[in-house]
Amino acid sequence: MRYKKIEEWYPSDNFKLEANALETVKSDYNTLVFAGPGAGKTELLAQRACFLLETNTCKFPKKILAISFKRDAAYNLKERVIKRCGEDLSRRFESLTFDAFAKLLLDSFKKGLPDEYQLNGEYEILLDENLILDNYKKRDLTYFNTTNRIQILEFHNASLPLVGNDAKFQLRKEVWNELINTKPSRLSFKMVMRLAELVINSNPKIKEFLQRTYNYIFLDEFQDTTFLQYDFLNSCFGNCNAIFTAVGDDKQRIMLWAGANPIIFNSYISDYKSKLLPLTMNFRSAPKLVALQNYLIANLLNKKELVTPSEKWDIEKGESFVWVYKNPEHETEHLFNKVSNWISHDGLNPRDICILVKQQLSIYAGDLIDYFNKNGIKTRDENRLQDLLTEDIVVYIINVLFLLCDKKVTDQKIEVINFLGNINTGFEDQQLLLLEKRLNQLIIRLTKKIKSKEPIKDFGEIIL
Repeated sequence: MRYKKIEEWYPSDNFKLEANALETVKSDYNTLVFAGPGAGKTELLAQRACFLLETNTCKFPKKILAISFKRDAAYNLKERVIKRCGEDLSRRFESLTFDAFAKLLLDSFKKGLPDEYQLNGEYEILLDENLILDNYKKRDLTYFNTTNRIQILEFHNASLPLVGNDAKFQLRKEVWNELINTKPSRLSFKMVMRLAELVINSNPKIKEFLQRTYNYIFLDEFQDTTFLQYDFLNSCFGNCNAIFTAVGDDKQRIMLWAGANPIIFNSYISDYKSKLLPLTMNFRSAPKLVALQNYLIANLLNKKELVTPSEKWDIEKGESFVWVYKNPEHETEHLFNKVSNWISHDGLNPRDICILVKQQLSIYAGDLIDYFNKNGIKTRDENRLQDLLTEDIVVYIINVLFLLCDKKVTDQKIEVINFLGNINTGFEDQQLLLLEKRLNQLIIRLTKKIKSKEPIKDFGEIIL
């Protein structure tokens, strides 16, 4: 293919980037982008990926690695890059969460673990860390009863290898040994990350391979990066020639309770000699809402970094109100009447109306969804659907259903083969060809079942 010259390149979809955003997109040095809500952080990273790939600034066959804090953010960024620069170029763009990247490394190179940390065959992920706490409790009840739960887990998830001679370090070693030597081994995501970090630190060749693979590193939602994740990042890419682009907003720190590093921006600027580039444009909010945001930023957060609305807006656009309710029932009825009026009188599409709550919908919205549905306005908890649709297995099933309807949809077929390649250990051409052959046989078999009106009994039938 013909790559664009740098001077010929312009943002995809005629997207207008403010000066600092455009500088970031074309930069050949490490940057930290401060960007508030609606500033287009994800779009900035997507445009930077397009610039690097379309101009071959990221030299073939080098890759770009984007690490996000949340799975849906990683998926959204990948989809944007595919849409803007096509399937071929986007194959050199990988978008993962910290946990997914750590697991990928451990799964690929676990044989490189030191002998005392070798896993007992396969391993299962502990989604609940109570099992870890129970192990400390049964071994040393006094330590368990006199130590905060968070402190125990922080101690357990500290850097490897395990060092120390006192009773406390011996306790940690015993818990780790039991979890590793159980069949199958049982690991939390934090343990997976520490083991992946240990693999990298113990094997210079693997670290060199990793650093030669990725020339550019993107860090999304960087304000929520934890101490552990930053240690892992430094182990993988510290003191290498890769160029980093981090984006975040210190006004949106929501994960301090979960161990986010409160000085992560300062540490990153110091460690990676990064240039700070703030964004001031808010593309998402109407001007009157931007004015409200600026008031809150100045008076509640005591910050001077104010934002400006996009030129696409009429200066008079936007409305904001404060409604105070006597009880949840009054709130639900009033909101229903407002939404009903917006739909029937103002002609708004119901899909364009969203009710945001502080945290759990069941706690902060009560019976609102049931009330709306019973009274004729279809309403759903979007979080449930959003989380479900970013699960790799769900995306795979949807893509297979696309193939059953139309065997010529190449994008979906590529996604299916990529998924199957990722969950199988082999990456040789012959193995991938075999996977594609088995996929074609699966599609033929399922198509015959559908034509004969024979039911597909469960989703297990469409998994190779």
